[in-house]
Amino acid sequence: DKTIRFWDIKDDKEFQVFKESKWGINCIQFSPFNGGRYLCSGSHGKIIDLWDMETSKLLNSFNEHTNSVRSVEFSSLQSDSNNNSNSIGVIGGSGYTICSGSSDKTVRLWDVETIKQTIIFREALLFKKKGLKLAITD
Repeated sequence: DKTIRFWDIKDDKEFQVFKESKWGINCIQFSPFNGGRYLCSGSHGKIIDLWDMETSKLLNSFNEHTNSVRSVEFSSLQSDSNNNSNSIGVIGGSGYTICSGSSDKTVRLWDVETIKQTIIFREALLFKKKGLKLAITD
């Protein structure tokens, strides 16, 4: 039904629903900061949505992918804004970057605070193992 639904499994009751527009959800990820207050979802409709769990409101949508979003992850990876070479550095876990992988063969980094795409890796692959690895091909 193209929604994200949350259930209290102890009481078997639905307690929260996020409505997705036209497309089905492929992946979700809770933020590792602020007690998991934020939820990121990736859809078949090429969009990444950032939700506030406390208010059930859509905070922002990122829509630069050209095919289905297959993977989203909050990450401590950030780009060096003074660098044109698409390099990244690990900065200690602020978690304010969203890393997304898509069927368009790109991995993209998004700055949650500025709502901007910071890096695009073309012909790339996103590999997650407990959120610790990012693999890029050239």
